[in-house]
Parts: sequence; C-alpha cells; structure tokens
Amino acid sequence: MKSLIFKYCRGKASDEEIIALYKWINLSDENRKIYIEIRNFCVERDVFKFKFLGSRVVERGRILLYEKLGWFYTGKKQLVLNGIMAFNVASIALFVTLFSFYFYTYQVNQTRKVADLYLDEIVVNRVERRALLTLATGESVELGSSKDIKSGNIKVNDKGSSAIIQSDTSLANHSKVNDNLNIISTDSGGDYEVVLPDGSSVLLNSKSSISFPDRFSLEQRLVFLSGEAIFNIKHNESSPFIVVCEEFSTKVLGTEFVVTSYSDEIISKVSLISGSVEFLSKDSLVSKVINPNYQVSYSQHKGVYRYEIFESYKYQALKDGYFFFSQSSIREVIKELERWYNIKINLLTDNYDNLRFNGKISKDNSLLTIINQLNTLYNFKYYIKNEQLMIK
Repeated sequence: MKSLIFKYCRGKASDEEIIALYKWINLSDENRKIYIEIRNFCVERDVFKFKFLGSRVVERGRILLYEKLGWFYTGKKQLVLNGIMAFNVASIALFVTLFSFYFYTYQVNQTRKVADLYLDEIVVNRVERRALLTLATGESVELGSSKDIKSGNIKVNDKGSSAIIQSDTSLANHSKVNDNLNIISTDSGGDYEVVLPDGSSVLLNSKSSISFPDRFSLEQRLVFLSGEAIFNIKHNESSPFIVVCEEFSTKVLGTEFVVTSYSDEIISKVSLISGSVEFLSKDSLVSKVINPNYQVSYSQHKGVYRYEIFESYKYQALKDGYFFFSQSSIREVIKELERWYNIKINLLTDNYDNLRFNGKISKDNSLLTIINQLNTLYNFKYYIKNEQLMIK
C-alpha cells in the first residue's frame, strides 16, 4: 500500500487506485497515520525539488529570452543592459504566472475529481447494522454477527440487525440498585436496535450510546443516554423507566418517545410519540408533563426551555432508515450528515443561513448524492481538503 501512496502523491494513481487507497486509509487510525507520514514526506521532497529546480527554470528562461532577442547568453550572473534585465525579469514573471495558473487550474480540477470519488465511493454508509457492547466486566463484544453471548449475569441473543439483552434474575437482589453498567454504542453510518432486560426496546441513532445495569431494581429502571434514541417502553406502573441525559431526565411508565442529547448539539429535546412522559431539568427547577406530538427542547446556549409541537413522522423516517428535514437550516443538515458519514464538513460562508431544506432522503445514498441534492437548492461549490469536505 505504501507504493500506492507514493504513486498517488505523484499524481499517477488511477481512479480505482484512489478509491482503494481512501478505503484503506479509513480502515484504521494507524493506516491514516502511515498515509499522512508518507504524504508529508512527499510534500517536503517536492518543495525541495521545486526550490532546487527554480534557479534552473529561471536560467533556462534567460537562455530562451536571449535566443528570442538574437543575443548570445554567456551565463553571467549580471547583465550589461538594465533594459534587458527588466524585460528578462518581466518575461520570467509572466512565465511563472502562466505556469502557476495552469498548475492551479489543474489542481482544482483534480481536487474536485477526488472530492467526487471520495464522497461517492469512500464514505461507506449503512452496509450492515452493528454496535459495540461494553460489558460491566470491561469485556467488549461487537454486536451484529448473529452469535449469542453469555458473560456474567448477561446473555445476549444477537439477531444481526438487533439484539435482545437478558439477565439472570436468579442471582439478582432486586431491592438493591446495580451500579455496574453495560454500554451499547453505535458508530457513524449505523443505527442499532436493542431490547433491554425489562423488555423495553431502544433504537440508537448513529454516534449514540446507552448505559444500563445487568438488572433493574424493583423501584425504578434507570438508563443513561448520550446521542439520540427512540424508546418503546414496556409498561410497569410500579417501576418507572427513567432516561438520564447530561442536562435533563425523562420519566415514563410505558410509552414511545424520542430523546436527543448529543454533546455537540446546542439543542437537546424530548419528543413524545404516544403515551405520557415527564420532563425534569437537571436542577429539578423545570418539570413538564408532555402530551403526544409535543416536545420539550432545551437550548444549552441560552438556557431556555420550549414546549412545542413536533412532527412525529420524522422519527418514523428514522426507524425506516431515512433522513427527514423539515424547514431545516443547512447547518442542521450538515450536523446530521457529519454523524452518519463520519466526515467533517466545513461551511465557509453564511450566504445560505436563511434558506431552509425540506425532504426525506434514504440513508443508503452516498454522500455525493445528498450533496448534489442540496446543491440544487443552494448552488454551492465544494472540494476535499485534508480529508474534510469544504463548502463555499
């Protein structure tokens, strides 16, 4: 693969080789480190060669100039006629300018070509649903392989695209809260559904995690969420289900609702699909019972809570494998795409901040397809720089 990296740095790699290279880079941090080291070496080498070649280019320019004027060039460092010197410098400057313009144009075209290859082929979206289960014992197990797992008090029935978690209740002291937490987490480009030991189901969105004990106590069912998840809670009036996030918690007996609490999001929210839940702020000063098709949103930046209607079919789209945007700003869209496709997207302009995007897009699309769909609305330019998508 190292020889391919050198070939790519020389600009001689084919489209297929570029695709293979970028896929290899994205397999691991070690691969990316190797690529960056070789790329930096190539850049330093090319800078040295350019500096070394620079004097030769100027020298050759002088020879060609004097041949053009019918003068004989002796190779001296100083010229006899100041006028000839001025014309010589101007000609060399024009040559360098034209060469630089050609090189810049070539680089821009190549950058756009690589950008399209990168967005269309390199960023792999939902191929198969997988998640990582980190047990309270410290053992990590990848879910999605359809292999059943037994560790301590936990038994996992892995169904491939989902998993059922069961606990050995014969060993449990239900009156005592179990502080040993297991964690199920998803990465970019995938969501995962899990059934918790109490029978409640949770659909985790990409880059989300839920922490839960081996067994729930009789008094309450307590879980911790980071990211976004759709909950469908098994009814148990004597043991309320509580979802704890960084800034708030949600208490429920039995219903379907959505909690969104990404650490990099300004707005966190609890959205109710059916039933009834209670929203409680971290400081317990704000408490609100939410009705179906309503949500409580919290702005971490402004410290303001809002109670408002929400579109429940957005989360049906999530369950069906779609992005759903309704009067969404381009920055909101970018956040969704960054999480799913695991790519940093930099918006280099604020010209599009007042525009809104509406639509339902399959998550099975390549990122290039979605960028082109957005481009029909925003008409922007984009390119790849340092493995990041730049939009201007």
